[in-house]
Amino acid sequence: MTLLLHPFVQKTIVAMAYDLPQSLLLCGPSGVGLHSIARSIAGRELSGEIESEDTKNAKGGTISVETVRGLYSQTRSKQTKRQIIIIDDADRMSLGAQNAFLKLLEEPNSHTYFILTSHHPETLLPTIRSRVQTIEIKRLLPKQTDELFERLGVRDQAKRTQLRYLAEGLPAEITRLVQDDDYFKQRAAIIGDARTFLQATTYEKLLLIQKYRSDRDAAISLLESALYMLRRSASSSPELAHIAQLARLLSAKEQLLANGNVQLQLARAVL
Repeated sequence: MTLLLHPFVQKTIVAMAYDLPQSLLLCGPSGVGLHSIARSIAGRELSGEIESEDTKNAKGGTISVETVRGLYSQTRSKQTKRQIIIIDDADRMSLGAQNAFLKLLEEPNSHTYFILTSHHPETLLPTIRSRVQTIEIKRLLPKQTDELFERLGVRDQAKRTQLRYLAEGLPAEITRLVQDDDYFKQRAAIIGDARTFLQATTYEKLLLIQKYRSDRDAAISLLESALYMLRRSASSSPELAHIAQLARLLSAKEQLLANGNVQLQLARAVL
């Protein structure tokens, strides 16, 4: 299936195909399809992929320093053709791994190219971000989302409305929601919890926190869903209360990404 991309992103990537930067960072919201886009750019020149080593948890785990150091032999061997290496969810690199990767960026091999993907690029070292060219992958336009629905055979308008609410403009997320009923139910439950997190009484919010206190990735998904809903409300009816609430949620998310205590940060977001 041909990738659907926001028109601006499409033009940027087509132009870049003629002059690929040695180190590229693709960033954007979860579900926008960063990994598929990275593989599309790499094409037949893809020679390796690095990803989280926790195979039991698709969203969890880290990329260790040993894994990154393993790239040294691959990137230092004599090459006559271009090789492209993808580091998926690059923000999963441990601090040691990021420092090891930085050395690769500082001493580039002329035939080796890196494509990094990240939904949280702010957690990467500033020295890494300064050495990569960044492309922000935007959400699809509404008419492109309709085209995706047609491709996936989703013609029921009620179902389309549900999918838009859950994943407006996010092609990878929409595809997974359509193809995996269990995942659809899971995401719908998180959206319901996010609504509670925004609108319920303080007591109800504190009860909800207990459900998420031992699962960092689920807590981050909860906050991201709440942020998305709150931004939509703020865009249609901006209020000072929305701004203050957005600030609290963003702060909590940043702290969770920095390994802050899950229960404490969620509590701070609602108190």
